[in-house]
Amino acid sequence: MFHLDPEYANPTGTTVVASGANGNIANHIVDQLVKTGYSWLVGYSSQLYGPGKIELAEVRNMAESCAFDEAVKGASGFIHMATPVMETADPNIAIPVVVNGTLNAHFVLTSSSGACTDAKPGKVFTIDSNTWKEEAEAAAWAHPPRKRSVEVGSRKQAKFHLQHVLPNANFGSVLDKHHQNGFDGEETLGNLPPQYLINSMDDAIVCVATLLYKDVSKERIFTFAYSYNWNDILAIFRELCPGRQLIDDIPNLQRDLSVVTNGRAEDLLKPFVGHEWTSLEETVKSSVADSQV
Repeated sequence: MFHLDPEYANPTGTTVVASGANGNIANHIVDQLVKTGYSWLVGYSSQLYGPGKIELAEVRNMAESCAFDEAVKGASGFIHMATPVMETADPNIAIPVVVNGTLNAHFVLTSSSGACTDAKPGKVFTIDSNTWKEEAEAAAWAHPPRKRSVEVGSRKQAKFHLQHVLPNANFGSVLDKHHQNGFDGEETLGNLPPQYLINSMDDAIVCVATLLYKDVSKERIFTFAYSYNWNDILAIFRELCPGRQLIDDIPNLQRDLSVVTNGRAEDLLKPFVGHEWTSLEETVKSSVADSQV
């Protein structure tokens, strides 16, 4: 729960738009907004919070010009969690769609670590506010195939018009406890590289703090809490679920050795919740408690 401050840029009791609010991180953003005293306007509806707290807004095509004009009327803030699912790999179409969606409003875009870098296990390098994934932008405008590069390049080219929150992997409590068996087996884990993670609630709080604090302006906020690999997660699983049969450690896993300037994100978190990043162990524990394991 947030500690309320009358000096917030968005007065409590007003409406905040949250796009894609049935997503994992957005669930937590909306949950924190409502607990703080905001109403929210979303692309998803729930009866959890009672009357007057939620209003459903349907945006049929995010790629259309002025797609959110009606949804944002009367709102004091906008946390943009969704990006158009690109049916085209043509950057002349896809990149302007995302960039134009950020030009005419002051809001928070929850982007992705992929807008600044790919995971590079075993390599020491620095990630800070000047780190941009230049290769993604170049690849997006190159000859096909390029669809993934176009998606990442669109987030990169929107850089100067808004606040960015850039998370890496998100783990933690699950607000919608249905349909949590999304994958099964060692092969899937092995395809996910060592990187950073953050507790989903911490990530959500930083997103909301970025919207609310008056002194946050045109910043890139890196919500990277802890470097991990899957063997770290498996070790915690074994402690939490000693009776479960789990896969063996994945051999030859490296570490994400990048040095991330994440202090600003943690500084935004601490005044709201009174603590630093939620620990890796507690994050995994809450994932296990709320999932079908």
